[in-house]
Amino acid sequence: MKLGWQPRKWLDKKSKLGFRGYPVGTIAFYGPDAQRASKVAVAVIAAQDTEPVTLHAWFTESGDVRNDPAIFEKIGLFLRGHEVHSVAMTEEILGCPGMSKIAGGCLCGKIRYWAAVEPLLTMVCHCKKQTGTSFSVILGVPSAALTVEGTLKTFDDTAESGRPVCKPFGIRMRWLCTPDL
Repeated sequence: MKLGWQPRKWLDKKSKLGFRGYPVGTIAFYGPDAQRASKVAVAVIAAQDTEPVTLHAWFTESGDVRNDPAIFEKIGLFLRGHEVHSVAMTEEILGCPGMSKIAGGCLCGKIRYWAAVEPLLTMVCHCKKQTGTSFSVILGVPSAALTVEGTLKTFDDTAESGRPVCKPFGIRMRWLCTPDL
């Protein structure tokens, strides 16, 4: 019994065959950590030493794009539509804050953060006591979607104990909400 076209199997086979000429389809997985791929970026390169002629990305807010048959069907159709001869697909997840939906950090550069999800809320705070300035922008994301690099110092005060701040300058870097967003 023939099962019909299986996009994931087709892509795996195509990538294992190696370079078979142009155009080449490239598939790269990105995620907030080494376990979960929240994004897949797919490009088509028409000839050597050229920029991609097209680039498309698919996201998932939860789960792993590598385990989503619907996303693989879209990738397969996308690459078949561009008549690719070769497919280059990463096996590992590329942690890439620059490809995240939110990325930033402290002005000193010692703290970097990124999240692979759109903010669930956006606010402007006008409290000088909390921010040390006229206002600050606050973006709310689930803790599980947030990745922070660098060491946050905990500053204890009577108003709110345990505020995570940038160690060198004491700039507020994160608010913890209960329940989590």
